Amino acid sequence: MNCFRLRLLDNRGTEDFDTVIEFIGSESNGSFGIRAGHIHSVIILRYGLARFKTHDDIWHYLTLPSGVLHFKDNQLTITTVRYFLGENRQLICQQLADEMNRLDSEVHSTKVMLTEIEHSLVLRMTKLAETNASGIGS
Repeated sequence: MNCFRLRLLDNRGTEDFDTVIEFIGSESNGSFGIRAGHIHSVIILRYGLARFKTHDDIWHYLTLPSGVLHFKDNQLTITTVRYFLGENRQLICQQLADEMNRLDSEVHSTKVMLTEIEHSLVLRMTKLAETNASGIGS
């Protein structure tokens, strides 16, 4: 049975699978599959679910917000900010959705805080300008 190596990279580290038979993923034009001996490829993965089957006939599900797939010399490398991996696709899809909601909430909070800081700076600069203007006329 022809196999290839899969390496997953995210902000937590690296995870390797040495006996992958098939990988199925999605990019902007739709789904695609990769097997051992596939041509050299670089693909931008879209948000969602991918899967791969190992030599023991087990499908592993992978969710990610997006990523870059690189296949060369029978090694498939997927680089992403964060991924979730498991055999229960509903569970890992929910984990990805929860993580994206958490990140959206953090981004929103950061934007609100930056808006408040900007408002405070504008008020402070206005007061300084008024103080300087009144000091010049005296």
